[in-house]
Amino acid sequence: MRPKDPKGSRVSAVDFSHHRNEARATSEIQQKWSSGGVLSSRCVDIDGTLTSSGGLSVDALRAIHRARANGVSIVLVTGRIAAELDAEFPDIAEHADAMVLENGAVLLLDGETVLLAPPVDTILDIELARRGVPFRRGDALIATDSRYTTDVVEAIGHLGLDCQIIRNRGALMVLPAGVTKGSGLRSALARLNRSPHNTIAIGDAENDLSMMSVAELGVAVANAVGSVKAHADLVIDEQDGRGVARLLNGPIVGGARRWCPKRRWIDIGAFGDGSATQLPGSQGRVVVTGPPGSGKSHVIGLMAEQWILDG
Repeated sequence: MRPKDPKGSRVSAVDFSHHRNEARATSEIQQKWSSGGVLSSRCVDIDGTLTSSGGLSVDALRAIHRARANGVSIVLVTGRIAAELDAEFPDIAEHADAMVLENGAVLLLDGETVLLAPPVDTILDIELARRGVPFRRGDALIATDSRYTTDVVEAIGHLGLDCQIIRNRGALMVLPAGVTKGSGLRSALARLNRSPHNTIAIGDAENDLSMMSVAELGVAVANAVGSVKAHADLVIDEQDGRGVARLLNGPIVGGARRWCPKRRWIDIGAFGDGSATQLPGSQGRVVVTGPPGSGKSHVIGLMAEQWILDG
């Protein structure tokens, strides 16, 4: 698709001078949090992200409470089984509007537990026990240590099961096919009547990649694994809960600073030299100018078409 470069019409994008692929949340002066930003949902991983020194970060929880008081939806997402999570953090559900457990297989909302996928066949429990593999069973998944990856893969193949294996640092999870933190987040947002395009997701480990790709803005804390940092739209310069607090209290999430991730920019054609004509897919103010008959409607049509195709 190539616009005809009609008679001098111009497209200008405003307030994106700070756009950089390698953008980092630095120690810039913090601006007052406001509910006016477009990122009206926050999705936060728990272990290694919301926690600090093994416990829930007080600073991060304060930022979350402030956000909820301003009408923002908070979704906590974890690979953990409910019983294990409750044993360590018994009051954690009070800090969220919804919780996605078992890496996307279970949703907790309004006091109700919703199974988002059928459980992994219990025949796998028998086979793993026969092979001497220690494991824990949730409502849908089976969790074990990554040291047993070979045994788990062989057991699944031997039984001919349709399962997937997902790593979380040193942990290994066996899940129903197609279930990820990203799929769980989509289900939670749908029930909260929120859009992924108004969502920011923050994580640190391999299993957080799917939810970061679903969200409009994917953020990695400083202690994230390399693959997460490489795929993140933004990398915070502080670790775990301190980084979460800095981000949630900062200008990008609050709406004071407008910023569109590189992967959200849209192509509307090409210039005469073949280089792409791009516009921000979100958080952009776009002005189309030109004399009558210069092709303004054509350009606006191209923009609208690409925004629609991008979801």
